[in-house]
Order: sequence, then C-alpha cells, then structure tokens
Amino acid sequence: APSDVATLRYNFVVNQPGYFSYEVLREAAPDTPALIRISDYARVNMFLVVGSKRALLIDSGLDSKGDLYSLIEKLTGGLPFDVISLHGHGDHAAQTQNFLDKHIRVYVPHKDLSWFGDKIPQGTLDPKEGDTFDLGNTVLTAYAVPGHTVGSMVLLDPKTGDLYTSDSLGSNDPIGPNSGLLDDVGIECSLDRYYTALVDLRKKVNGRAKRIFTGHNPLPLDMKYLDNVIATVKNALDKGESALVPSIRPPESTYGSTTMFAYGDYRVDPNSVAINLKYLYAKDAEANPPKIIKGYLNPQARAYPKQ
Repeated sequence: APSDVATLRYNFVVNQPGYFSYEVLREAAPDTPALIRISDYARVNMFLVVGSKRALLIDSGLDSKGDLYSLIEKLTGGLPFDVISLHGHGDHAAQTQNFLDKHIRVYVPHKDLSWFGDKIPQGTLDPKEGDTFDLGNTVLTAYAVPGHTVGSMVLLDPKTGDLYTSDSLGSNDPIGPNSGLLDDVGIECSLDRYYTALVDLRKKVNGRAKRIFTGHNPLPLDMKYLDNVIATVKNALDKGESALVPSIRPPESTYGSTTMFAYGDYRVDPNSVAINLKYLYAKDAEANPPKIIKGYLNPQARAYPKQ
C-alpha cells in the first residue's frame, strides 16, 4: 500500500568568493604551535601554523580576490608570517600575488610556475628538499614528492607529527568525491616515478609523522592512508591496466581519466585511495607518441571552477 507522503527540505549553502571560515585544530602551548584550518568558498584547505615567533600559511586557496591577508594577520595576533604553496595549481596558490604585494615572503615550487599561465608572479622563493621553516617552538621541514605536479612538496612538523601534503598524496574527500591526479607533464609524474617518491617519503617520515592534512579532506587522515597509497600504486605497477576501475569522478568533471586505480571503498573507508593518471611508466611518457593510460582524457584546456 502507498506510504504516507514524506516531505524533506534541503538548504544548500553556496558561499561566494571572499568567504573564509576557520577552525582551531590545536591551541597554542609554550612548546607546541597552534594549528588553524582555513577553508575558502570552494572548500579548499589552507593550514596556518602559528609558532612562538613566526607563523606559516600552507597553501593559499582558490579565491584570489578575498582579503585573506587581513584574516591571517588577525589569527596570528600580529606575528610575522610566511606563505608556502606546496604546488602551483590555481586552487592552492591563488593568493600568491596578493601576499607578494603586501611584502610577505611567498614560496612556490618554481617547477610549477607554468601553472600560473601568462601571470607568473615575480619574487616568489623556490622551496627545496630539506628546507626548514623555524617558527620558534617548532621547525617544519620540506620534502619533494613529484607526481601530482613536477614540483609537488610536503611539509613535516616532527614535534607534532603533522604532515601537510596539499595534493601530493591525493585526497579521498567523500563529499567530492575526490582522487589523486597524476596528469602533469613529464616523466616525474608517471606512476613508477611516483612510487619511488612515495617510498622515499615513507622512509624519511617514518616514526615522526602521525597524521596527514591534505588540501581537500575536512579531517586529517592517519598514516595508514600513506601505506594504502603506496600499496595502490604498487598494485597498479604489478597488474597494469587490468587493475583499472571506473573513476569516482563524474565524466563532466574529470580532469584526468575516466578510469583509475583504487584501494578500498571511499564511501565507508576513511583510508581509501583513488588515483587518476596519465602515464603508467616513465618510458610511456618518453615514447613517440607517448603511451597514455586507458581512459585518459586529454582536455584542450584545464580549467578550475569559475570565480
């Protein structure tokens, strides 16, 4: 028999450019920095680490027009601060020029500057493997993890165990749903080179990293996620294209491919992994013509959400 009619009301909140929210993930202590997650209108994460002497803003989001500078000044309580974008994509480095105009030191991997198109900012600093950022009561160290882009990096705070990865390890944000993309140019972004970079990173942070903060996950991931990323890549290299599954990204929003390599179910597993890629092996990128992974889409222009 027909059931009673149920009426549901949904409220979709659509934030506009200029909107920033923030959440204090860790209060400051004499020997421990404060940690604040900032999110812009497109739900892109930025992390503000506030030490005893300086602060560091990790990534600068998609919103190029909002007054992020004033918010950082407020949250740091007037402490001097620097800015680093861990890779050059437009949804993580949009405020670069704004901070430069305020005479703030801004670090962006110079291998990724081409992602700025014809508006490459002048005066950014180029972070290198092993560079350190001394905030007074903690020191963060940079490590190169090419794959998502040629210049992708991560930052480790060994005192707190926080590993800031932006998009270097992808993202399994279920609201997206999201996946890691390896479709940049160059052999550094092939899956076999990415595997080498991941294993190298695991050795460097082993025993010191406790949790992972990505560029899109609303909550941190535990270190099992990194293990699963490595296992997913290893399985793909062992089995090749036979291990491909349909992408969790809708075709109309897929920047990389309609197929992916995956581990776990993103709907129920907080450490699930999904990777869309372009080249399985470095030799595939060097071939003439290049051998592109099954299902890869080669868009004429890569566009981010309109502002």
